[in-house]
Amino acid sequence: MSNTIKTMVIPFKVNLDRDEVKDKEEYFAMINRLREEVGRGTSMGGDGFKKPWWTEPTEIELETDWLFNNQWNTKCGKRVYDWCEETVPNRSMKRGYYLVITEEMREVRRNTLKCGYCGKHEPAAKGYTFCHKCLSSEYLKEKDLKMLRLRPCDSPHTYRSPELTDAETARLLPLYKEQQLFGLHERGIARTKKMRDQIESKLINGCLKLQEEYDRFTWLMDNGISVDNVIYYDHTKKTSFGWREPLSPKRTEEVLDIIDAFPWSWYVKGKDDDGTVRTWSGNANVQ
Repeated sequence: MSNTIKTMVIPFKVNLDRDEVKDKEEYFAMINRLREEVGRGTSMGGDGFKKPWWTEPTEIELETDWLFNNQWNTKCGKRVYDWCEETVPNRSMKRGYYLVITEEMREVRRNTLKCGYCGKHEPAAKGYTFCHKCLSSEYLKEKDLKMLRLRPCDSPHTYRSPELTDAETARLLPLYKEQQLFGLHERGIARTKKMRDQIESKLINGCLKLQEEYDRFTWLMDNGISVDNVIYYDHTKKTSFGWREPLSPKRTEEVLDIIDAFPWSWYVKGKDDDGTVRTWSGNANVQ
């Protein structure tokens, strides 16, 4: 079960052209305080803003399973921001909301580290400096190893992982090369298993298709039918006679006399005595 944190969401609304001077002063004081406490706000328009709208201060519960530096998932299934204003055509209209940022919220962000490459979370108490879960990723480049540095979830969007020190490179690079070569980590093992399953599936399907083609053509050859103008379509599991050129009337009659015993689906493209091209087909139950 997810751990949650309770806080208050505070809505606000002010028209800078019409409202009282006191309301405007309170708005700008609020904005300055929010910028100092939580940093830059988020602008959002349309349904993305209206869905989480509250008309009065309301207590909400925030989930802590997956953390962001400026937003939260709520227990009721909404996404809320630390501070958000609606984007409207009238720039004088200011409407939005902000969360009361509690010390518990700050602490959980500060004490939860996130990988700059895969985004996985780790408790700071574990003492990890880098995420080792990404080392076997087939997309990870050597130049991107610095992105594995774990950083607190309260780090701003402008955060950039510093370059690796010589000591960090000496520790990470051998591990990276080993994982890339042998894929011994969980992700590499899973990828190898997936590839093995895919190859085995291709092998089985390929053998089945080859066996189907073999069975049909050997039946025809054993029954004295030339296969020069015959093709097997494995996607429809049908054998086509006269696929390259319609069979002559006599050849069509000969094939039709024999093909009734053919234990698979087939169709014959041939000519009548008057030269009209026709198609005959049969659908056997044997696949």
